[in-house]
Amino acid sequence: MAEFMAPETALSRLVEDDAAPVGARMRALRELPHPSLKMLMRLLVDSKKRKRPIPAKIRALAALRYAEEIRLQNVRRIMRVATTPGNPSSSNALGIE
Repeated sequence: MAEFMAPETALSRLVEDDAAPVGARMRALRELPHPSLKMLMRLLVDSKKRKRPIPAKIRALAALRYAEEIRLQNVRRIMRVATTPGNPSSSNALGIE
């Protein structure tokens, strides 16, 4: 029995497809819950390997999504450090455990 691809995979492929309409690519990029940073970097960095340049709308949205993902990673990192046991900043103010 064949397995179907995950929705995130299909949306990622649509975003990177140069032959797809710009509107469909934009919609797919908006619908991705957490796009990979590698994919977003491929959209942002101008590559000589591409047949067509990335449209400005897609580059702008990719830049916004990239900034959002970096911000989320930093927040997760801060939360992970703050909740680590034995971290003096994670204990309560009175020092009662």
